Amino acid sequence: PLFPHLSVLENLKINLEKQYEKNIQYYVELTGLDNLLNRYPHELSGGEQQRVCITRALIREPDLLLMDEPFSNLDVSIKSKIQNELLKIVPKDVFCIVGGPPCQGFSGIGIRRSYSVDKEQLPSNHLYQDMAYFIHKVQPKIFLFENVEGLIRSRWTKSGIKGEIFKDVLETFRNLKGYEVKSKLVYAKDYGVPQNRPRILIIGIKRKLLKKKNISPDALEGGFLPNPTNDYPNLEDVLSDLIDQSYENGGSTDIYLSEPKSNWQKLIRSNEFSGESLSKGDQLNEHKYSNHKESVVNRFDYMIKNNGAIPDTYKTKKFAQRVLPKKWNEKGPNITACSLADDFVHFSQPRSLTVLSLIHI
Repeated sequence: PLFPHLSVLENLKINLEKQYEKNIQYYVELTGLDNLLNRYPHELSGGEQQRVCITRALIREPDLLLMDEPFSNLDVSIKSKIQNELLKIVPKDVFCIVGGPPCQGFSGIGIRRSYSVDKEQLPSNHLYQDMAYFIHKVQPKIFLFENVEGLIRSRWTKSGIKGEIFKDVLETFRNLKGYEVKSKLVYAKDYGVPQNRPRILIIGIKRKLLKKKNISPDALEGGFLPNPTNDYPNLEDVLSDLIDQSYENGGSTDIYLSEPKSNWQKLIRSNEFSGESLSKGDQLNEHKYSNHKESVVNRFDYMIKNNGAIPDTYKTKKFAQRVLPKKWNEKGPNITACSLADDFVHFSQPRSLTVLSLIHI
């Protein structure tokens, strides 16, 4: 993000080492910021702010550059210039490229909430072509495209053919020379995650790296994906160490009240560098409780005691939260927790989840 109290030029220069000052003019001209240097972030459009962020990163000649949809708000000419510049600094021997267009472009709920136009009219729905172009230029050993399950069934227009978008996307990647390309719909729960979260994956591997050819288009059958582990934990094994019996609506719990109670909790509380696990009394962040009205608390309490059912007296026109189960049934996890913590009710306390609880899931 940009610092709102600093001009564009000041944002570009902040904490900039002297050795990189020589790059400012070049990248300012490349991204078309020449006439915007004295403006402040609130005076810029979304695309202009995005250009400032990209420029600030490129000036510093980073060894690692993480970019999330960097070109989605840029016009064609500037996008092309920046893409070509990135290609210059990408190392020749790239192992893997991972990406995919914005999920809401292909999910039904995303379209209903945000747009009233056909999918082919949304520029973000064509970003897969940019990814394919980047792969063609960089030639990584492996690439991975991922998106929501809805992509499989999506059509470009209301009168289009079901699945036509996925057919076009898959064909685009299959047309990349030198790659064997396979696809697979996978579920997070298949690989030890306490969520359903279906995702369509398209995987490409350089043919010269494959020891033997497998004609199956299925990425799992073809050996492009590891075999599922199906070792997902129950939610009580995920969240029991975050339960505070003395919590208050609108309040927060700021320390761990117990030691880890499961292997999952040990893992998620471990420092990735030292390997040490956070212990009882160690600091907690993002474990703040929503300040529910009494009627909401009563509704949640009823839902917990009645398998998620909501009596007519408590029903509202707004989105209804789901009660999370303490243990999954025989089908395993049935949630995709990618929205708001307030969308879910805790399995043992009449409250919505905290941000930390959602992160642990």
